[in-house]
Amino acid sequence: FLLKELDVNIQGIYSHRERLTNDTVRHRYNWLGEVLLDRNQGQPILSTTGAQQGKRTMLNITSAIYSSRANVSYSINRHHRFVFSHLFQSIKREEDDEILTPLEREFTPKRNLVKNISSLSYETNAFRNKLKTNIYGKLFQQDIERIDNRANIANNQIIRYTEINNSTVREHSFGGTLSYLIKPAIVVLASAEKAVRLPNENEVFGEAGENIIPNFNIRPEKSHNYNIGFKIGPYQLNHHSLSLSSNFFIRDTRDKIVRRMATNITDAIQVEPFENLGKTISKGVDIELNYFYKKHLNIGGNFSRFDARYNNKYDNNGNILALYGKQLPREPYMTANAFINYSLNDFLQKKSQLKMHYNFQFVDSFYNIWVISKNIVGYENFKTPRQYLHDIGMSYFFPNKQWVVSLDVRNLFNRQAFDNFAVQKPGRAFFMKINYQFNNL
Repeated sequence: FLLKELDVNIQGIYSHRERLTNDTVRHRYNWLGEVLLDRNQGQPILSTTGAQQGKRTMLNITSAIYSSRANVSYSINRHHRFVFSHLFQSIKREEDDEILTPLEREFTPKRNLVKNISSLSYETNAFRNKLKTNIYGKLFQQDIERIDNRANIANNQIIRYTEINNSTVREHSFGGTLSYLIKPAIVVLASAEKAVRLPNENEVFGEAGENIIPNFNIRPEKSHNYNIGFKIGPYQLNHHSLSLSSNFFIRDTRDKIVRRMATNITDAIQVEPFENLGKTISKGVDIELNYFYKKHLNIGGNFSRFDARYNNKYDNNGNILALYGKQLPREPYMTANAFINYSLNDFLQKKSQLKMHYNFQFVDSFYNIWVISKNIVGYENFKTPRQYLHDIGMSYFFPNKQWVVSLDVRNLFNRQAFDNFAVQKPGRAFFMKINYQFNNL
């Protein structure tokens, strides 16, 4: 009787990844790709460090990544179920800089990261499936190993040795979710949790290609999260369907993991580590609306408004910090998306299908450095402007469904677009993709 209600699922993945960062040019360039010249003598402006982002490098990073996930669920009856899951991930990383001398290359480091996350949850449903609850707990362990080859000179002899540094982090989290069906198609949802986020590979070991330097002392991010929301629908009327959902949330975070942020408008640091920010608090709301007509038309959109602020009030001497209550940089506080999807059956050929889509994205303006006072001249130069982006595309499915041809136009009107770090994204871009499926499983 035990095996009848037991469900086991195990997955495993191995991947091999190689990255090359080539930074050997001393010249500085403008956005047009032209060499910058000194205004006085007209000579090229050279980097003082030897290359664009630091010393010259031709760095190869090779990573072997093993990951597995196991899920085991056991149903006591229709109303009670236990679920256990375990995630294992191992990353073995080696570096080799081809620009170094053969002797120097023998001293390149090795980095290993092992992560284990175990969770156990208890799920219930009652009152004819109107009330559903889930209580869970998680255990986290992350092991970091740094292997460095060193050399000392003693008695006129070079003594080589290997230095190994190990660190282990153990954390736990817990939480619960609840949903209640008030009446058909109206659901109230709530959740609360003490959450943990472990730093990832790049946040610990760095990534030269993304201008991230290592931070071996970075700590896990911890937060108390609260959510309450509702879902209405879908309501059906003839061929029409409409649904609405919303969620209000609070995130009270300690040691938030972020890319180091500038507080001085004259800072021009491009190579930065990830670090722990301290106390932050975020409050906000998400709203989503969806409309369907038959199986052909889908119109929808979502809106997000949130306020994320630094919440450390005092320094070690009891003085109020200048950043207390300030908006977090690099985090847009208002976004909106809208989309239209339309499909046509038997287009040009019987049993074929044409799918067309349009997407609109809005991101309100936000600062990418700390703003202590807006009265200081120059802060507006570090404000990412509002973004209005439009995408269109279509996909044609041939009758046998084995061939699919897709065409997409991103940033249709060639507007300026930026990521959260104020790095400009590509302008208008055209994409074509052809898929062929050998077997229909």
